[in-house]
Amino acid sequence: MSLSQEVAKFIEKEHLFLQSDRLLLAVSGGVDSMVMLHLLHSQGFSVGVAHVNYRLRAEAADLDEQLVRDYCEAHDIPYHPYRVSDTEQSDMKQANLQEKARDIRRSWFKEIQAAHDYAYICTAHHEEDLVETMLLQLIRGTGLTGLVNLRASSDIYRRPFLATAKRKILQYAETYKVPYRDDESNNGTDYSRNFLRNSILPQIAERFPQGIDGLKRSAANLQQDTVLTQQLISKHQQRYVTMSDSIIAIGPVSDLRSQAHGAILLYHWLRPYGYNRSQAEQILETASDGAMFYTEGYEMTLRADQIWISPKDKTAPIHQEVFLGRYDLPHGQLEISITETAEQSSDPHVEYIPESGVELPFIVRTWQKGEKFRPIGMGGRSKNISDYYTHLKFSQFDKDRQLLLIDSRMDQIIWVISRRLDHRYRISSSDIGPFYRLSWSPDQR
Repeated sequence: MSLSQEVAKFIEKEHLFLQSDRLLLAVSGGVDSMVMLHLLHSQGFSVGVAHVNYRLRAEAADLDEQLVRDYCEAHDIPYHPYRVSDTEQSDMKQANLQEKARDIRRSWFKEIQAAHDYAYICTAHHEEDLVETMLLQLIRGTGLTGLVNLRASSDIYRRPFLATAKRKILQYAETYKVPYRDDESNNGTDYSRNFLRNSILPQIAERFPQGIDGLKRSAANLQQDTVLTQQLISKHQQRYVTMSDSIIAIGPVSDLRSQAHGAILLYHWLRPYGYNRSQAEQILETASDGAMFYTEGYEMTLRADQIWISPKDKTAPIHQEVFLGRYDLPHGQLEISITETAEQSSDPHVEYIPESGVELPFIVRTWQKGEKFRPIGMGGRSKNISDYYTHLKFSQFDKDRQLLLIDSRMDQIIWVISRRLDHRYRISSSDIGPFYRLSWSPDQR
C-alpha cells in the first residue's frame, strides 16, 4: 500500500476531515511536514501553510523559511509566515525553550485558523513521535491518559501521519523529489526528545529487534484502553458532577472519599481545569470545609460537602457611576428610569425605590469586606454582606462577580442586584411617587 493510500485510509478511519474542509498545515521545512504538504495538496485538499521562524538558527532558519515560501508560491498555496520578535526570542532563551516555542506557534496557528476560516490545523506527527511521546510521559510519571496524549484528532488539531512510519515518509520524499531541509539540532541529544530518538531508541532496537514495533503496538492498545476508561469516567461523572455557565459542582465529597478509586475519578474531572493528581488526593484526604485550591485560570473551594470550581474573574473590580439610562455592565445590563407608579412584581430582576431621599448618581460596584446591609424581610436588622452571600451558598467566584447598587451619598447598599433590596429603600404606604425603577437583564450566555 502506498503512503497516499495509507494516509487516505487513516483519514477516513479516524474521521479526521472531509475533502471539502480547508486545512491549515503546520510546515517547518523538514521532511515530515513537507511530505504532508505535498501529499495532501496533490490529493486535492484545499490547504494553506503556516510557518514560524524562531530566529534561533541564524541563516539556517531563514533558509527553512525561504524553502517553505518558495514552495507555496510555486504551487499557489496560501502562505502565513511568522517571525518571532526580539522580546519573544529573549523569553524563549530564558524559559523552557521548547515549551515557549510551542506556545508561540500554537497561538499563531490558532489565530490564522480563525482569521482565514480553516477547519483544522494539521501537523505531521508520525509513529515514532507517538512512541517518543509515550516514553517521555512514562518518565515524567503520567497516567493512562497522559501516555496517549498525542492523538489523531484533538480539539482543532489533526495528525494524518500518526499511523505512518518515518521510513515511509523518507521513501515518499525520495520518490516524488519533495524538497526539504534537515535541522541539524535534531541530530544531537540536548533536548529530551532528541536524546530518546538518537540515543535510547537505537539501543532498544539493537537489543530488541522487535522492540520499536512492540512499543508502537502498546501505544495503539493504550489508545483503545483509554476510550473504555473515559466511558467509565463519564458514567460516574453523570452522578457526581453538575455543570453550569458559571460553576462546576462535584459531590457529595464524603461519598467520593468512601470509594477506593474516588481520588482517581476526581483527578480526571479536575484535570481539564489544571489540577493535578496530587491535588485531587489532597482534596479528598485532608481538605476541610472552606479550603481553596487555585490554578492559573480557575479557583476551587470546598463547602457543604461540595467542590465548587469556577473561572477566575479576570476583569478589574467595577466602580461605575450610573444615572438615568441603560448601562452595559459585566454579566448583564442595568436600566434606571423614573415612573410615577410602582408596580407590584415578583420578578427579582426588577425593584422600585422612592425618588425622595436619594440622589443620583448611584454607584455600581462589587462587595467590600466588612460592609453590611439590611435585607428586606428581616425587619430592618443588619447583616454582613459576606454572611448573606454565604447564606446564598455563593462560591468566592460568585461573591466577586455579584454587583451592588450603592447610594453614593450615604455609601450604603441599595440593592444586591437581582437578589435583595435593602430595607431602608423599600416603598412604604405613605410614598406617593415618583419612583426609580431598577431593572437588571442578565447575560444569556
